Amino acid sequence: GPTGAASAAELAPRLLALVPRVRAEARGVIWADVRGLPARPLADALLGVLQKWGCAAPRAGLAGTPVAAEVASRFGPTAIVEVPAGADREFLAPHVIAVLEPEPALARLLEGTGIERCGDLARLDRTGVEVRFGPEGIALWRLARADDPRLLFDPTIRPLPDASLEWTDYALRDPEPLLFAINGLA
Repeated sequence: GPTGAASAAELAPRLLALVPRVRAEARGVIWADVRGLPARPLADALLGVLQKWGCAAPRAGLAGTPVAAEVASRFGPTAIVEVPAGADREFLAPHVIAVLEPEPALARLLEGTGIERCGDLARLDRTGVEVRFGPEGIALWRLARADDPRLLFDPTIRPLPDASLEWTDYALRDPEPLLFAINGLA
């Protein structure tokens, strides 16, 4: 969640001691990659580090998509909000559309058509959204559906197995063993 605390350079080593990858944004949001790790205990530990380093009220959102995690951390009822696996869209549905931070002009258009909540926008079909609201509307529609294309962390590239073969030149000095092998094969 938003920190307002110490600089990212000061926090990074302490956070990286707990999780393998961390990303800080200028707007005060820190992302931690906890895939495959016990998320809830790590969230508690990360919030403890943030509090120690000056963040008065850090918050965490645990979800499968970045949009659901951010909304959970910013607008959830508790300091740590965990969205059940596969329920990101349902989690976003009751929230007002403003949590997705639409452009002001788009927000006015949505308000004029009676779309107040993320679920209202998510229920519309893509063609209708594109015709009425354009490309910005499609981007917001995707977020309302928890279809967030952002990759917060690059995929981990695992090294491929490799092998090598070394060819050694052999010089034939004595033809007797070669003749023996050829006679055996014939």
